[in-house]
Order: sequence, then C-alpha cells, then structure tokens
Amino acid sequence: SVAMTNNTVQSLGNQAFYNCINLSNVKLSTNIREIPAYAFYGTKLSTLNIPYSVKKISEAAFRLNTSLTSVSFDTGSNCTELSSQAFSKCSSLTGITLPSGITKIDDRAFEECTNLQTVTLPNQLKRIYGGTFNKCSSLRKITIPDNVTQILTTNSYGTVFDGAFNNCLVLTEVTLG
Repeated sequence: SVAMTNNTVQSLGNQAFYNCINLSNVKLSTNIREIPAYAFYGTKLSTLNIPYSVKKISEAAFRLNTSLTSVSFDTGSNCTELSSQAFSKCSSLTGITLPSGITKIDDRAFEECTNLQTVTLPNQLKRIYGGTFNKCSSLRKITIPDNVTQILTTNSYGTVFDGAFNNCLVLTEVTLG
C-alpha cells in the first residue's frame, strides 16, 4: 500500500512502482500533475482515484493492472490527456467515465480491456487514435461526442495501428454525436 497523504509529493519518476506485483492500494497526492510512463505498470491495484491535480496520464501508466476494476476521477478533474496504452490490458476494468476536460485519447489507451462494457467519453474529446479500444471484447455500445472530428488508425506520431474499435466483437451500437 502506498499513501501520499501529506500531499507534498509533486512528481513521480517513470517506472516508479513498475512491476510491484503485490501493490494493491495507492492514494495519490493532490499535488501530482502527471502520472508518468509505466509508473504503476503491472501492479495489482483494484480501485484507483485520480486526483483533480493530474493533467496527464502518461504512456502505459497503469498497463497490465489485471485486478483493476474501478477508476474514478475527482470532481473538477484537470486531466486532458490519456497517453498511449494508459490503461491497456486492465482486463478486470468493467467501466469508466472520463472527465470533461479530456481532449485526447492516444493509441491503445484501453486495448485488451476485455471486460470493459461501458465507456463515457467527454464532450470535449476531439480525437480517438488507433487501437484505442482494440480487443475490448465486452464493449457493446458507445456514443462518440459531437466534438470528435477524427477516429484514426494512427497514433499522434503517425505510426499506423489497428482501427480504434478493432476486434470489439460484441459492439452492436455506435452513436455518432
């Protein structure tokens, strides 16, 4: 268990808790601005609350958290970006509501979240990059907000990936705006 209760922690280094396979609980400081790359990769977090101060969740920050069932964001969240593979392979995650400030979900952010059934995308979202929901085999329906102008097969650097909803085998309903 990790608790940053005095709120003096302002940053974490890349891979700070990488593959800490028994880490099941974390309370993040409300002064952290970014969850860095691979920070909690491969841990056993079961629930997660993202403080309002976090602006960006970096590459693979929570990837391969197979016990993660719930992710919440503080009211008034400042988060604007989910980077590549941010929550990929979180196979126990069943639903997520993204905060209103998110404008970018990069490639494979939720790839292989095989139990993901519901996703609420924010109205400010502008782009959904390649493979974002690839192999989310339990995702049944999704509404794409009006502000989304592109659903891409690339990442933000132009590398080609699968379609954003590739291999969503039970997806039966897509509402565009």
